[in-house]
Amino acid sequence: MFKKILVPLDGKPYSEAVLDHVAKMAGGTSAAVILLRVGHLPKDVIVEQGRVIPLDEQMSWLETEFAHYLSEKAAKLSAKGVNVETATAYGEPDSTIINYAEEQDVDVIVVASHGKLCIGPVCFSDEADKIVTHSTRPVLLIKIPEGAVTGA
Repeated sequence: MFKKILVPLDGKPYSEAVLDHVAKMAGGTSAAVILLRVGHLPKDVIVEQGRVIPLDEQMSWLETEFAHYLSEKAAKLSAKGVNVETATAYGEPDSTIINYAEEQDVDVIVVASHGKLCIGPVCFSDEADKIVTHSTRPVLLIKIPEGAVTGA
């Protein structure tokens, strides 16, 4: 039985398509599901309508957006009896996910398979490939059939 399940989400429906599978894996157990949203740090000051928007304000926007997004996804899992936590991190997605999994001592990382890279019968995305290749933690790839997700 898993104690900690890490589910990285990128804000797109395709990554979210694994949530029903995760709910079945963890629902009714003591497993903790950690929903992780990874973002890139703002690098430049934005000028919008003549107003300079500093980096700390941009970070505040990101934090608010990520918190809202994650709370929506967490509420849906909680309603299915899943013990869910949320977290945000910043950096390159693949290395940030791998490092977070190590730091949190997760049992498995669950990732949607885009089916863009195929080795024999197994297909996964470039991002999933990096996680599978470099993670010391088990990675569960869930193949999401083409056309199964709208807005992907």
